[in-house]
Amino acid sequence: MRARTEAFGASVARKPCFLRVPRGAATNCGRSSARRFLQPAERISATRIGRRDPRAGASAEVTSTANSLVRKFLDNQDEGLVKGYKIASSYWEGMKRQKSASYKTVLTQVAGESAPGRSGSGVDYDVVVCGGNLGIAIALALQNRGHRVLIVERRLLRGRTQEWNASRKECMNLVKAGLLSLSDLEDVIISEFNPNRVTFKGGEDVWVEDILNVGVAPDELVSRLKERFLAAGGHVRELCEFRSATVYEDMAVVEVRDVGRGKRGLGGDGEMLDMVDVNKPNAVPTGSEALGGGKGTVTCSLLVDCMGHFSPVVKQLRGGQKPDSIVLVVGGCITEGVPKFTSSDILASFTDAERDMQYFWETFPAKEGTTMYMFTYCDADQSRDSFETFLESFLQNLPAYCRERLEAGEEIGIKLGGDEMAAALRDVDDFVDDLKFSRLLFGAFPSYKKCPLSSPFDRVVLVGDSSAVQSPLSFGGFGAMLRHVGRLEEALHEALEGGHLRAADLKLVQPYMPGLATAWLFQKAMGFEPSQMEGGQWTPEHVNRVLKANFAAMKTMENSVLLSFLQDTILWWPLTRTMLAMTFFDPVAILRVVFLLGPKTLVTWFVHYLMLGLYTIAWKVLGRFKSSTENFHVRRFMDALKYGSGADFFDH
Repeated sequence: MRARTEAFGASVARKPCFLRVPRGAATNCGRSSARRFLQPAERISATRIGRRDPRAGASAEVTSTANSLVRKFLDNQDEGLVKGYKIASSYWEGMKRQKSASYKTVLTQVAGESAPGRSGSGVDYDVVVCGGNLGIAIALALQNRGHRVLIVERRLLRGRTQEWNASRKECMNLVKAGLLSLSDLEDVIISEFNPNRVTFKGGEDVWVEDILNVGVAPDELVSRLKERFLAAGGHVRELCEFRSATVYEDMAVVEVRDVGRGKRGLGGDGEMLDMVDVNKPNAVPTGSEALGGGKGTVTCSLLVDCMGHFSPVVKQLRGGQKPDSIVLVVGGCITEGVPKFTSSDILASFTDAERDMQYFWETFPAKEGTTMYMFTYCDADQSRDSFETFLESFLQNLPAYCRERLEAGEEIGIKLGGDEMAAALRDVDDFVDDLKFSRLLFGAFPSYKKCPLSSPFDRVVLVGDSSAVQSPLSFGGFGAMLRHVGRLEEALHEALEGGHLRAADLKLVQPYMPGLATAWLFQKAMGFEPSQMEGGQWTPEHVNRVLKANFAAMKTMENSVLLSFLQDTILWWPLTRTMLAMTFFDPVAILRVVFLLGPKTLVTWFVHYLMLGLYTIAWKVLGRFKSSTENFHVRRFMDALKYGSGADFFDH
């Protein structure tokens, strides 16, 4: 250990390339991120993970070495974390096995008829929002507009304790929408840090500022929004789940069920939690004032589904469709065992692909420690890794990743103490022994080519993750909520005021967005199809090579090109320039992508690319006229042009 510590100290004592990063600028330290001492800690290979039949599932053969490391790690964690791991593992294996998921019919529509027995009685609420932890923002915005709103939340309306990351400018949308005051916003932001890094193996570090650089406390944010919502006259039903809805000409009749408190770690009626529940808090109701009684039927003018990826409404509308792609994630807030970093990684890779997966990393300083995730872009094919194998990869690579981050920070003048360095130099077994998590996420976040998802039923609209409006490159709905909350609040208010509640009207609230559709090619380029590497055309370094060319091209352009991409906003002219420049930085890698993606994928993508250009031009020509009309359909068309072209990026 002493020799290794000395060697590390010698390697990081070099004079850094620069000491200060200009605010808002992107730069690099001029040397490869493939640092000379760095090797992934004991690479997982065919000698450690048994060969498997792709049809048998990735977890069919895992050697005792892998089992022992994961078991050793889990033995050091609390019971709730281990339970969450088992639930997530079972869910992931089930998703891989199924060609399509079973689903219940929870939405029906009775055409041309009024709700029976309710003639002239009106509706209980103007809006019912199902799913409150992100839906609270839309609910409060509509309540502030004078609508009567009820939130139905299966669990407790209380955010988790680990931070959500965003930029301060994005968070200002909550203030612009009237949901928080400036002082409230300052109170819910509990960490802030700069600079923020993007790096790929063999490439140069790119440092930017003010991207995903604040940590918002979800529990405090949801608490503030809930307090304001109740004070404004809103109603909340906690531990109450959506069961079904029937749409009539004059209202939607929503069936709900109070699930009760149940057992800790279980659903309200004692059933095991599904994937959507794994990362939500388990506790008792926060107070009787938030409960709305045991009524099983609620009527409303508009039903808003904000129940997330695994909403029963989404399952029905997609016909139980298996996701087109998955962001597989493991990680969380580490309170002990890793350095307490003061800068972040937005997107980092330091290894080549293995087992048809390219691993990426994110790191964010947190109030209680350091948040670190490892993730990959893949599908739910049966050959994909189990969570056990994926967790083992995370544990094996985490020490080397920490060492790589320490040296990267040293190169720009960020120095941590000797204890922080020593912590990263232990062997894998010692490292794993000391790891403590306050929260560990095992996530399989689905995405679909058909997005955003709209409802074919009157009086029903989907928002948040339910609508798949988030970028397929991301695995969290908070950023998408911040981006769209102002647009949705305005659109839904105008729909309610004008009676524009037909399916054709509400489809305009979640319109086609070519910028979102074009992001699919980037996700395709950042992952591998099952067994794709076996053909030899795709080399293990292929993804890193393409991304190095991508970011090398963007670095030569103005800051808005790189910053918009890092905030999941695709702009037509920067995209065009970047693609052209990439052919000069690495033409072989780009031609390989074009050849291996195939004509069908490329033609489909090219149509979205052309539409992105058309939307961009149309917004520049017509956007100024939105404020001069009150026509609901014209205003929604203008929204589609603005958000579909990414022009809302410049609102910041």
